Amino acid sequence: MRLYVHRPGTSKIDVLEEVATDVALGEVIVDVVEGDFVFLDDNGEPIDLQVTVAELVTTGVRHHHHVHHHPCRSITVNVNYNGRLQGVGATPNTTVETVLTSAISAFGIDPVTGADLVLRIPGTDADLPGSLHIGVLVP
Repeated sequence: MRLYVHRPGTSKIDVLEEVATDVALGEVIVDVVEGDFVFLDDNGEPIDLQVTVAELVTTGVRHHHHVHHHPCRSITVNVNYNGRLQGVGATPNTTVETVLTSAISAFGIDPVTGADLVLRIPGTDADLPGSLHIGVLVP
């Protein structure tokens, strides 16, 4: 199995090739410190590091999967729109696109009207890519 490991505060992704299925996830992702949380893509609940890679396969993980570890279990993304501020809850593995969709809903914006909206870090002009994971932005 191949694992793509995302770490806090960096867009660098480590690729672990041919991971043995009989080892615990905590033995594979060696730089997780006590108190960190580990998430799989598409799952907002942290997973136990004692779970073996084989057990991940039985829970729906494909031959390759993205694993995110981060010191935060949840992150509040503050979104400013038209002078109003709205906090949107996320986990480190949540994408910018998902946060934007939640913000559009939280502000009561019609999804068709909101289709051209983007998220940016305050003080910048660069649009955040929709596929970017929030944990990359929070060290």
